[in-house]
Amino acid sequence: MLKALRKKEVAKKILYVLAAIIIPAFVLWGSGSLIRGRSSENYAGEIFGKKISFDQFRNSLLAVKNQAIIKFGDNFFKIQQFLNLDKEAWDRLILLYEARKRKIKVLDNEVVKRIQSLPFLQTNDQFDVKLYQYLLSRILETQPRDFEEEIRQSIMFEKLYEQITKDIKVSDNDALEAYKKENEQIKIGYISFLTKDFEAGITFEEKELKDYFQEHSADFRKPASINIQYIGMDFPQDPTEENKQTARDKITEIYSRLKQEKDFKKIGEQYSLEIKETGLFNLGDPIPGFGLQFEIIQAAANLSAEAISNPIEIPKGIYLLKLKEKKASYIPLFEEAKPSVEQVIKSQKAKLVAENKAKEYLAKLEEVYKTNPGGFNLENMAKRDSLIYTQTPLFKFGEYVPDIGASEEFSKKAFNLKDGNKILDLVSAAKGSYILKLEQFIPIDENKFTKEKEAFKEGLLFKRKDDAFNQFFLELKAKSRLVDNISKIRALQQ
Repeated sequence: MLKALRKKEVAKKILYVLAAIIIPAFVLWGSGSLIRGRSSENYAGEIFGKKISFDQFRNSLLAVKNQAIIKFGDNFFKIQQFLNLDKEAWDRLILLYEARKRKIKVLDNEVVKRIQSLPFLQTNDQFDVKLYQYLLSRILETQPRDFEEEIRQSIMFEKLYEQITKDIKVSDNDALEAYKKENEQIKIGYISFLTKDFEAGITFEEKELKDYFQEHSADFRKPASINIQYIGMDFPQDPTEENKQTARDKITEIYSRLKQEKDFKKIGEQYSLEIKETGLFNLGDPIPGFGLQFEIIQAAANLSAEAISNPIEIPKGIYLLKLKEKKASYIPLFEEAKPSVEQVIKSQKAKLVAENKAKEYLAKLEEVYKTNPGGFNLENMAKRDSLIYTQTPLFKFGEYVPDIGASEEFSKKAFNLKDGNKILDLVSAAKGSYILKLEQFIPIDENKFTKEKEAFKEGLLFKRKDDAFNQFFLELKAKSRLVDNISKIRALQQ
């Protein structure tokens, strides 16, 4: 069947790509050189106490790479430096081990049917083998038998997913409660006891800082960073194509000179262009002078020592980059980390003070309410005692609340007030502690829920199955006792 499938003939190029089948796909980082490189390790790693050969790991790596190309299309080559394939390759091997352990089988005709049903391989609603051959030879550069085995494994993962999630159900009541959680709206009045307001009076000893740093030094790790020199030409405001082309021609000329002479500063001076420098920055952060420019970040991440980037054009202008310094991630010594340690200790202690102050004031408010429930007004009480009273806008459970953030605990305490069991409640969140009072509650539209119930149940079931499978996989991965020699080899190569 599979051989017959490969021999059919039709013709057309691939026009669009398919989303990943089961496992999120990420990008290949030099697997060929990794496998061929010398190392003291003679196997890729272990899962469930069994050695995984370099060939096994490479096959898994290529399978996930193929899914990434299918999922991301041309963008694959733009984002590959920012994604992690190794982890996904190990995940795939762990899932494959479990599927085989459960004796999950996939017949050849299931593989054929799946490939023939792929939407991007259709011409006039018919499977187009020429497209299939083009995908394998020109896009994936993969042998048909290897790709078909990848599809077989993906179907195995689907069957494993069904085994794990088949008993998960969603009742009408489950759907109603979840629908309420997503659609009820509430407005809360609250008094703030912010952590930052209590930091000024916090004191600590040097020993306390050192002890904390010794126990939590990994929390103060500095991320990898790079420093880039660059020259270029900014486009004028509202540039014409002629303006842009003039800049391109000049930078291309400079680039040609730099490939021969390699002297960034000298060439820049000859063309009266200032050599600028970003200073050390983390690749995930905005770049000084550029902001969050994907093309600049990608080029900067790929630069080796003394290498000059190709001309890079962004809306702002066109530039050439040179790596000046690269600093690996590291855990600083205490003296360097000391200001950060001080801030952590100060915040922790101030947060506790804020919470205790809020508890004391809540007790006072509850006594006032008992004596005069009808005349109780939280805003007036706050003003009288020179405290900060604020009202939220209407918000749904888990939504971002101005000045609070997206705090699940804040949402829980706020929505519990709608039942009327409490008039006031206390919650601690990221910025401090808050005394809450319900100001407005908007319930769901029962008629709308009735109309949407079945579709909502279907979506809820999918989410619960997905959550259950993810939890299953986390536990499975822990049981696998993964030994990853690949990361060790990469570190040695670097």
